[in-house]
Amino acid sequence: MKRAFAIAALVVALATLVPQAFAQRRINPVEPEQELRILSKEEVKQVKDRAKAEQHYADSLAKDSIKNDTTKLAGKIKHPKLMNVAVGLNIWDPLMRAFGKNYGGGSVWGAVNFYNKYIPVAELGIGTANDTPEDGNYTYKGKTAVFAKAGMNYNFMADKDSRYQLYAGLRFGWSVFRYDITDITVGDGYWADEHSFDILDQKSHAFWGEFLVGLQVNIVKNFSIGWALRYQVPFSIKDNINSRPWYIPGYGIRDNKLNVNLSLIYEFPLHTR
Repeated sequence: MKRAFAIAALVVALATLVPQAFAQRRINPVEPEQELRILSKEEVKQVKDRAKAEQHYADSLAKDSIKNDTTKLAGKIKHPKLMNVAVGLNIWDPLMRAFGKNYGGGSVWGAVNFYNKYIPVAELGIGTANDTPEDGNYTYKGKTAVFAKAGMNYNFMADKDSRYQLYAGLRFGWSVFRYDITDITVGDGYWADEHSFDILDQKSHAFWGEFLVGLQVNIVKNFSIGWALRYQVPFSIKDNINSRPWYIPGYGIRDNKLNVNLSLIYEFPLHTR
């Protein structure tokens, strides 16, 4: 009896649920406006054009990135430790003497280039003078004497092409020399008489420093030309009892603080550019 009652209850429950399930609204996961449809030729063309434009934009970004990276790499060059050994001939004073200057000399210098950045320099030269200053009452004759300089340049274009340098540097100079002062004219002042005398074989020495800025440019193959503007500071100049040096070999006129150098340079490369 109980079994028959249970079967009857199950039949009634099924009869109630099945119609409700079929009566529920069918749910479609795709809305009508989102359902797949065949595109027209114009719509297909628009889709292709849009895809092509997006691809072109992506390619442009990639090319710009590569170009920027290449530019950065090209702008900064890693140089070896030992770049070259250079020998220079300072021709400024000889050139000025050819145009009538009555004092000066010439020098040769050598430099070693490390990393295209640090450049120790040593210079050796001679100087002489035989001039009557425009505002002077004497003739100054500086005997040929040797001078020496040593220092270092710092190249601000170290990461660039090694054929060009823009640098600042320091030098320390030293010279021992002799000079004569002749035809010294002195007026009486009262009688308006003048007489002259000489001061001969004066000995002196000088020690000074230089701060310089310069530019070096390659001309052809291993030949370069360089310009430098020097600001000179005397540390020690020996004066004599009756005289003082007017010209100092390697320094120039004592009272001038600025000087110019022009050099012809040959480099012995220790690597391939």
